[in-house]
Amino acid sequence: MRWLVPLLILGVLTVGVAAQDEPVLVGVALDRPRAFVGEQLIYTVTAFTDASREIVLMQPEFNGFWHGEVRSFQGSETRNGKQYEAAIFQISLYPLRDGLLTIERPRVQFIDDGSGQSVIVAGESLTVEAAPVPPAPDNFGGLVGAVIPQLTVEPTTIRLGEAVRVTLRLSGSANLEASPAPELVLPQSWRLYADAGETDVTFDGALATQEVTLRWTAIPDEAGTVQVGVAPFTIFDPRTGFVDIEAPAVRVDVLAAADGSIRRDTGALVPSEALPLVDDVPPLSYPAWLLWIVGPALAVSALAIPFARLEFEAWRRRRRARRAFQQFRAGLRRASDANRIEALGGLVRRYLTDIEMRDVSANSAAAAVLTELEGFAYAPEPHAVLSRAVDRAYGFVKAVEERRNAVAR
Repeated sequence: MRWLVPLLILGVLTVGVAAQDEPVLVGVALDRPRAFVGEQLIYTVTAFTDASREIVLMQPEFNGFWHGEVRSFQGSETRNGKQYEAAIFQISLYPLRDGLLTIERPRVQFIDDGSGQSVIVAGESLTVEAAPVPPAPDNFGGLVGAVIPQLTVEPTTIRLGEAVRVTLRLSGSANLEASPAPELVLPQSWRLYADAGETDVTFDGALATQEVTLRWTAIPDEAGTVQVGVAPFTIFDPRTGFVDIEAPAVRVDVLAAADGSIRRDTGALVPSEALPLVDDVPPLSYPAWLLWIVGPALAVSALAIPFARLEFEAWRRRRRARRAFQQFRAGLRRASDANRIEALGGLVRRYLTDIEMRDVSANSAAAAVLTELEGFAYAPEPHAVLSRAVDRAYGFVKAVEERRNAVAR
């Protein structure tokens, strides 16, 4: 056995041995040596072997860079008259600061499928010259590279209180995944709930294209025609300079509700102490009614019995409310475990009914919560907003319960 000397320029054998007739090679390359801060670079590590081996990339730290996930694929190449199987690893890099940045040597482990012996080969280190972005306008968000926006709203005709699904897709070579989302432009009479987004990266030769999909659920509280759009933002294109990016707005027609109303007053969520409840009159404490029954004043029992009856009814209401709260919590757990976001509104309604809040629609706080839960259920991916919906339902009911307990004390 002999130390293997890789044939590729600056490839260095660091650990392990391999047979002389089974060489392995490592090559490292960048698509270019210079870039602006935030501009994409494609870093490629190619591992060659002429035998059946498992190939594992041990990538460097990439200090001074934001980096994406590794993309790998197979190929073959003839080098120095010898045929090699190649494993190619590509990573998109974005400089985070200006100046000379060094990419340390990557290491590749080759594991022989038969013997299990391994060889670790290090590739060369590379240097990138990162230039600062020129002085930028105020609405520059840090994106460097090409960006194409696409905004969709579905449906575009709804009734008051119904939900629409807003989707914004951004694609391009800029580092969209690490940048803040553009601002969605909506009338103040609309409620907006962010859903889970997703990021996809595709490679086209020496270019990695990111596609970020952002989703919202929006609910109007006033009828009329509105324009749903995205606030313009500025990017820096290394070829042309600063460019303003705009997405065409989408028209949405909001018709009157089925009952003819053109405005829905959801009201702000009021503090728990302001919630109107049925039993706002502080009842007597639990032991007090016993004193009225067994107290020494038997002579005035005719007066004591009505008070005892009132206290007993108050105690029974408190017990029913506690049971309602326990049932609500149990139902909430079941709905959460089963991903049944559509059941949350019914659980809240049942709880309010059990505590004798009969006219739920007259309570602006309750109506607002039920409307929000309905909006969560309309989300394109309800499971993605399930935890927020559960927290919203539990937070409201917990506030009601705390208010009841405070009144009882």
